[in-house]
Amino acid sequence: MFNTTKKLIVATALILATASTGAIAADAYVSPKHAALAQSKTSTVQAIDIASKKVKGYAEEVNFEHKSISNYYEVDIIANGQKHEIKIDATSGNILAEKVNPYYNQPAAQPAVSLKQAVTAALAKTGGHAKEADLKHRAGEVFYKVETVNNGQKQYVKVNAKTGAVEAVQPHDHF
Repeated sequence: MFNTTKKLIVATALILATASTGAIAADAYVSPKHAALAQSKTSTVQAIDIASKKVKGYAEEVNFEHKSISNYYEVDIIANGQKHEIKIDATSGNILAEKVNPYYNQPAAQPAVSLKQAVTAALAKTGGHAKEADLKHRAGEVFYKVETVNNGQKQYVKVNAKTGAVEAVQPHDHF
């Protein structure tokens, strides 16, 4: 009987150790896109600055894109009723392309808080890197939705576009 109990204890310990290792490994996983974002020499805030210098207007959206051969930011600048989509190399900070959408239907006036300020506020709250951010208009409310990544953990941050206050921080599945 003692032998059976000993075997049962060892088997239970092995199962628990295996399960714990799997859970730790799952928490430590960082996707290739998030790893590329973390290694980018150009930050999201810098990409917004570069695009804003190219086109005088206000930044409405920024997205980090990870492709097999390149990593870049796509920044949307609104100027004179047109949307300028500017691609910026995430390594060099060089402008790769610019596309203009002259038929852009601008929903509202420029918000009091800039996209750059919203991203900075979100990063101050969560740390890590900003993967994307965009201006939202919902039910009379104007806010920025900023997705941050810190050690593989994605979070959405809601930033008030009038005050710059961080109103909510949620795991990526609950925004």
